Amino acid sequence: MKKLLLLIVLLTGNFIFAQVGIGTDMPNASTQLEIKSSNRGVLIPQIALTSITDQTTISAGNLESLLVYNINTSATLTPGYYYWYQGSWSKLMVESDLPDHLVIWDVVNNQFTYLDANRDGQPIDIADLEMVINYDLPDVAETYVHRIGRTGRAGKSGTALSFCAPNERMMVKDIQKLTGKKLNPVLTAVS
Repeated sequence: MKKLLLLIVLLTGNFIFAQVGIGTDMPNASTQLEIKSSNRGVLIPQIALTSITDQTTISAGNLESLLVYNINTSATLTPGYYYWYQGSWSKLMVESDLPDHLVIWDVVNNQFTYLDANRDGQPIDIADLEMVINYDLPDVAETYVHRIGRTGRAGKSGTALSFCAPNERMMVKDIQKLTGKKLNPVLTAVS
């Protein structure tokens, strides 16, 4: 009997999914939890965080992508939605957090767009951009290549100047490996 039970478990085990659907009998295959509702929302915990590195308020521990609503105001936090990522709380930006004047990359039209205080858009033509300045290095080498790719288009030459902190040296090596070019440091330390 034990052997038969074990065989049944092994054969049916491949058909058991760890998915949950609320308001639906058939959750999307790409989701762990799918909630469908036309008249209800999701309750997000309201927490009084003490700092952007607070690891004690949530007693069960902070997990990557954990989402909370902070109700506390401190030197580094204001009320709003925060998620835990790489050892700190990052605030989700809402429209009221945006500055009055903003330049964005319009992915639909493949161009930069200037947004004024009324959020009216004006395309910016940068076909002859000669220099790009990176005040920080991106987390992914491909993003760096995309940033500096705005220079040197259509056979023209361009220059990219990037500021790099000592803890970003591995990123420099990743960029050099991806591009096959050596980056020439101008200044390695500031005192």
